[in-house]
Amino acid sequence: MSKSFLLRLHGWLGISAGLVLAVVGLSGASMAFQPQVLRLLNPGVMTVQPPAGAAMLSPEALYERVLAQMPERPV
Repeated sequence: MSKSFLLRLHGWLGISAGLVLAVVGLSGASMAFQPQVLRLLNPGVMTVQPPAGAAMLSPEALYERVLAQMPERPV
């Protein structure tokens, strides 16, 4: 094997590995910041304002309401 062939092979392998690592890094970064990105893109969906004068329900009351509305689903 000639030196120029090995140099070209090394370059192509490095570029290929670099592209794979860049894709892995960018996808990991997007997953790490997923809550912030979703909040930025969908501000109205991520927050809910209760009606004026609404009382907070206890966890037990919420559980009973969900169970009554969706009895076939596990809660």
